[in-house]
Amino acid sequence: MSIDSLENMLMLGATMRSRFTELKAECDKAQADLGAARALLTQTLTKDDEAIADMKELGCMEALPADAFDLTERIRDFLAGGAA
Repeated sequence: MSIDSLENMLMLGATMRSRFTELKAECDKAQADLGAARALLTQTLTKDDEAIADMKELGCMEALPADAFDLTERIRDFLAGGAA
C-alpha cells in the first residue's frame, strides 16, 4: 500500500468522523425537539380532557360531530408509541 493510499484513507477517516459528529449533534437536537413536542402534546391532551369533562358536565357532547376528537385520539396514539 502506498503512502498516498494511506493518506487518502486517513483523510477519509477524518471526514467520516467529522460527519458522524455532525450527525450525532443533529440527532441529539432532534431528540430534544421531539421531547419538547411531546410535552406540548401532553399539555394539549390535558386541556382537551378538561374541555371534554366540561362539555359532558354541560350535556353538550351530543351536539358535536362524531369525529370531533379524532385529532385528540391520534395524539394519544402517538404519545403511546403508535402511528399518528
